[in-house]
Amino acid sequence: METHQRRSALLLGATGLVGSEILNLLERDGSYDRIVIVTRRPLAAFDGHPTIRQAIVDFDHLGRYANDLRGDDVYCAFGTTMRKAGSREQFSKVDLEYPKQLAMTARSNGASHFLLVSSKGASSGSSNFYLHIKGQLEQALEEMDWPNLTILQPSVIGGDRSESRPLERLGQMLLSVAPSSIRTVPASSIARVMVDAGRRPSMGGTRRIESAEILSIARSLQ
Repeated sequence: METHQRRSALLLGATGLVGSEILNLLERDGSYDRIVIVTRRPLAAFDGHPTIRQAIVDFDHLGRYANDLRGDDVYCAFGTTMRKAGSREQFSKVDLEYPKQLAMTARSNGASHFLLVSSKGASSGSSNFYLHIKGQLEQALEEMDWPNLTILQPSVIGGDRSESRPLERLGQMLLSVAPSSIRTVPASSIARVMVDAGRRPSMGGTRRIESAEILSIARSLQ
């Protein structure tokens, strides 16, 4: 008789545009017996949920919560903008240091697959600060020797955000008809491809999925 193998997921960025889509898919998918969302403050919507647990943390002291940061697969859709961060130092803390610390803790707790929403053009050698930080995180994750590391590199991410970003919405509209390599990638498509990758990890090592491939895989999963 085939037995069900209990699996758990750790999700960073559950309240964001892509992260909320990932959470919805994970909840419906049924592949995980436990989904741990890492958050600064309690989310009332998930109180008493049979599958979702909340790890309420102080991101500046993640090491204190090591016992709560456990999962077989780690989904990271966490980040901010320079405008919201207010400084390069704060942006680097949110987009690099927090995810890196979480990854180190989860890896030491036995996690085997890290899945990251990064950015097209991410490179630690980039002269663009945003892409430089994204590239530094990718590099740090690769140096942790994850058995499976999946990095999604979309261009502009499309979807309705809670805050008003008129220039970003205009950019999404213009890029929606651009070549597939730079076309706007819906948050729902990113989430769908990410969860599918978590369900079916590769044979090991690092896999990068750029915009055109994200769109192609997402269509095949519909």
